[in-house]
Amino acid sequence: MDNSIAEGLAANYMQGELKIQQYSGTKTNKEISDEITKLHGASADAGRFVQKLFAGASEELNDAQRAYSRLRTWWYANSLPWVSGGEGASKRGPRLIATVDVMDKLTEFKELHDAAKVARQRFQDALPQARAKAAVSLGTIYNEDDYPTPDSIRYLFSATFNVTPLPAITDYSRLSIPPALAEGLSKQYEKIADARVTEAMNDLSERTLKALDTMVTSLGKVAADTKTPDAKGRQRGPRLYQSMLDNLKHMTGMLRSMNLTNDGVMLAIADDIEGKLLKYELDQFKGNPALAATVQKEAEQIQATLKSSEDVVEVEPQDGPEEVVQAENSVTGEAPESNRAASPEQGGLIISDINSPQTTISDDDIDDAIDNAFQF
Repeated sequence: MDNSIAEGLAANYMQGELKIQQYSGTKTNKEISDEITKLHGASADAGRFVQKLFAGASEELNDAQRAYSRLRTWWYANSLPWVSGGEGASKRGPRLIATVDVMDKLTEFKELHDAAKVARQRFQDALPQARAKAAVSLGTIYNEDDYPTPDSIRYLFSATFNVTPLPAITDYSRLSIPPALAEGLSKQYEKIADARVTEAMNDLSERTLKALDTMVTSLGKVAADTKTPDAKGRQRGPRLYQSMLDNLKHMTGMLRSMNLTNDGVMLAIADDIEGKLLKYELDQFKGNPALAATVQKEAEQIQATLKSSEDVVEVEPQDGPEEVVQAENSVTGEAPESNRAASPEQGGLIISDINSPQTTISDDDIDDAIDNAFQF
């Protein structure tokens, strides 16, 4: 990844990180676990008894948990991972959003967070009554020391959302460091950045395939005109949900706004989804097996095109559309060049006194510095 690509990404995308603290309302009861294992002659590691502290009184707790879970679901749906490191890594750490969308995302976060805080307050207000009900439901295993105080609820349920610019530096020769170290750091940064771009684009592709697969499966049932009896014995056709179309529409927007590599196939797929699949309303498919079969085949063809391109991820220079750069200015209040300025802070690496004339740096020192600076 050369400087022009890094600068294009930095000009058009930002990294955000959502951190959520969520209270489970459960605890592992060691005494009960020991009793059960002994009763059945099992080993100590055979299992454990997880106690629901608010059994019979969990309505407000469940509402608060759902409200904070919605924040996490919203963030995953509207961003791409900006990490590398294998399975599960994409669910942790910073994620990418388009600069043009930053203000909208901050507004959406505030709305969801405000709703979550309202749910948290209801749980806090209901805590004394919920504990009293739980004492009845739990019988002798109830222990008042297991429960949080009302004042601690705000720390057990919390969320923070931070958005920061992407580093725009890959040419470490601009820094006051030895040439060998600069070259090594540049190569390592390029390797990491390329892996992150690949991870993000794969995530975008997989999510689009999943949305397409939902349509293929759902319309396949309508096309087959299969009917199943309901609870009253009446024959019912397959059920279709608006989310089938809504999710595809959302992914069409993501294919355009989060296309990190300027992938022409991705843009063409977005056009195909919009022009061939989303031109229909949900009700048009109901009771119309012929139309369902036609659109199902269209979705399958789009799926096949996307799958065939999955293994080809080429990073192309990103100049970025003019309106995106203008939108970035409205967010940061700075000229577009400000996001492209090279500095140690933007590069995520701060090295002091390493270029002193009295300092001797061996090849091993350089290798160690590179390894320590880019742990991920």
